[in-house]
Amino acid sequence: MQIRSAARMVFIVRNFQFSLEFYRDLLGLQLEAEPGSGWACFDCGGMLLCLCAFNAVMPYEEHTLGSSPDQLLFEVDSIEEVRSELIRRGVDVKPVQQMSSTVRIAEFRDPDGRYLGLEERS
Repeated sequence: MQIRSAARMVFIVRNFQFSLEFYRDLLGLQLEAEPGSGWACFDCGGMLLCLCAFNAVMPYEEHTLGSSPDQLLFEVDSIEEVRSELIRRGVDVKPVQQMSSTVRIAEFRDPDGRYLGLEERS
């Protein structure tokens, strides 16, 4: 058995329209197709990032949004440039951290409190 790559990541979101605008308008991700009723997918360079409206999958009490330590990082060529643009668009992006001699990251959160980040490799 061999897993070739990650194909899709699904985020359950509390406010679908707000999250759609965050990922599309603030982060600048391209929609794979027009959003359906509570479902939208973005092209992330070979992997789909999909949003699913919270009430479409389970009642509120059964799921705690933003409580996971998981993190999704977006690979960028110029972390300072992308960070500055996101800040200009209203995203609260933390300062760039040097994680190793070849990796730098800058973290932020989505509307549901999930950890997201930018990653630059040299």
